[in-house]
Amino acid sequence: MIINADLHIHSRYSGATSDKMNIETISLEAPRKGIDVMATGDCLHSGWIKEIKTCDTIDDGTFEMNGTHFILSTEVEGLHRVHHLLYFPLFFCC
Repeated sequence: MIINADLHIHSRYSGATSDKMNIETISLEAPRKGIDVMATGDCLHSGWIKEIKTCDTIDDGTFEMNGTHFILSTEVEGLHRVHHLLYFPLFFCC
């Protein structure tokens, strides 16, 4: 089975990102690009956590809205501006 995924996005809570990057809009636009699974990005931000939780829960760390599946992710910047993508099996807070 082939699954198209976008594993690096930023929510509207990230600097220099459009306010239109909310969970509902992402869930509606992803299929238009042929994307089945989206990483949430910024899943440690309290405002974004609230939006993610408006999705239907598939299991501890997988969510669905409008047919688009989401997995929990965030990005951290390390030494020399190297960016690391982190994926979580479930919410560790809230």
